[in-house]
Amino acid sequence: MNIVRENIAVMNDRLIVKVEPNDYKEEVDKSLKNLKKKANVPGFRAGHVPMGMIERQYGPSVVADEVSKVVDKGLNDYLKENDIRILFELMAVPESTEGDFSHPDQFTFVFEMGLRPEVKVDYSKAKEIPYRKIMAGEEQIDNDVKNLRRRIGKFSSAETVSDEDMVLGRIVPEKEGEEPLSTSLVTSYLKDEFKADLIGKKLHDVMTWDTTMVFKSDYERSTFLKCKIEELADAAVTVKFEIDAIHHVEPAELNEEFFEKAFPNQKVTNESEMRAQLKAQIEKGYEPQEKIQYRGEVMQALTEGMDLELPDAFVKKYIIAHDPNYTAENIDEKYPELKKSVIFQLVEGAIALEGNVNITYEDVSDYVHNYVAFNYLGASYQNLEEHVRQQVDQMAQSMLNQDKTVNNVYDNLFYEKVTDIIREKTGAKVKEVTWDEFLGASAVEAPKAKKTRAKKAAPKKEAAETEKPEKTEKPEEPVAEEVKKSRKTTKKATKE
Repeated sequence: MNIVRENIAVMNDRLIVKVEPNDYKEEVDKSLKNLKKKANVPGFRAGHVPMGMIERQYGPSVVADEVSKVVDKGLNDYLKENDIRILFELMAVPESTEGDFSHPDQFTFVFEMGLRPEVKVDYSKAKEIPYRKIMAGEEQIDNDVKNLRRRIGKFSSAETVSDEDMVLGRIVPEKEGEEPLSTSLVTSYLKDEFKADLIGKKLHDVMTWDTTMVFKSDYERSTFLKCKIEELADAAVTVKFEIDAIHHVEPAELNEEFFEKAFPNQKVTNESEMRAQLKAQIEKGYEPQEKIQYRGEVMQALTEGMDLELPDAFVKKYIIAHDPNYTAENIDEKYPELKKSVIFQLVEGAIALEGNVNITYEDVSDYVHNYVAFNYLGASYQNLEEHVRQQVDQMAQSMLNQDKTVNNVYDNLFYEKVTDIIREKTGAKVKEVTWDEFLGASAVEAPKAKKTRAKKAAPKKEAAETEKPEKTEKPEEPVAEEVKKSRKTTKKATKE
């Protein structure tokens, strides 16, 4: 295989890849022989299907796959050996492709690449920006104590609805023949002016509600109507709700039994220790918001006035090809803001590279396990009893089986590590604030990454020198993200 590099514009090159039969023929023959052994064709015994028939039926797809693998590896090796740092990923040029998988011989593939500019981060621009640490207020702690006491308290049936009771019932269908929908709500779901109407109601009382008006938020409304928040637009508006049961909760006493149930294995034995534990949990829960705000302010300061030289022509072409919101007609108008977003992400990548950010599957798994333990049980994973850990393990594994979850966790860990590096480099001073003070602070939001979602990952991966973790602990063969998609584009290019 031969790769030739040509410059076509500022920081914009072309790679011409020529693949000869001796680059792929041996692997193609192996694959076809394996298929011959396994092929199940009517009229032939297993392993005795004529090779000519195998080649006609499977040959083109096998050639396409093996040629794509050769191109993947060749591009990956070429970028590494020549220390080429590219922006986004390689773009196939289908109109320049030569070759036919049905009649394999020599193939020519052409890819364009944008070159990544050198980025130097001047941390002195952000040394005066404080890290705002949100402190838990007494009212928040009181509310958590109240919720804990109710969660561990005793349930009893009641005849009339009192404040903070749980009400079970059913939504009565308006049309004949429709099935009623069993549901439940806590009185706190309702806005105060409507909660007053529910309190005092008795078994079998029926209320008519405008569900867009009575609930505090979409979360409570969707819970009541048993649908997803994004489905509320098509959900019922006015409903009749009939009360079938009323559950009253008697808050648990603050005694030894309560502390053991509420804080297993955490050595909480009195109210003072409990409040300290809850304070720590509340403040830990604020950390993501703290880091998002701090990182946004710092990144704006670091990128303010920065005008990196980019392969503008390539960036525009790439964005148009990958995002339907951009067209040849509007790209020039929208490009200034888009360029700011790209620069923002390049600076993040440079920070990660300097800090040697490396995120493993184990990091992702630990994050998910602790997330489940903290958000569902209010404790760290390490402090859970064995039987509780097993339940958390099942929930965590279910989340880890979802690519979207793994990708989101990778993003979270990446941004956390970048933020930690920034704090260390700037020597940020901690400023303790209340939640209200935090909300009132001059928080700066990072440039929107949605429009360049595929590109955001590029700086991270180069900085970390690693792939995003996959769903299983077995790592994928190390093929750079910038060329991983060439397998798809190589096959596609020869068909067009």
